[in-house]
Amino acid sequence: MSYACLKSFELNKGNYKGFLVFTSKGDLIEYYQEKYNAELIFRERMIINSQIGKQLILSNLGIDLNDEE
Repeated sequence: MSYACLKSFELNKGNYKGFLVFTSKGDLIEYYQEKYNAELIFRERMIINSQIGKQLILSNLGIDLNDEE
């Protein structure tokens, strides 16, 4: 998940930079909410916002994106 967040910073532009949207299987929704602080936005569609993404990248990959803005 951390690598996907990193790619979202590299590939997305403008207001979407750093946002990760994905579809979860129904049984995994609570897992993603607890483990990654993902938000359920519609049915099985989930999102990780850019601030949470930065935290995941720093804690799991050791890359600090706060210095790049």
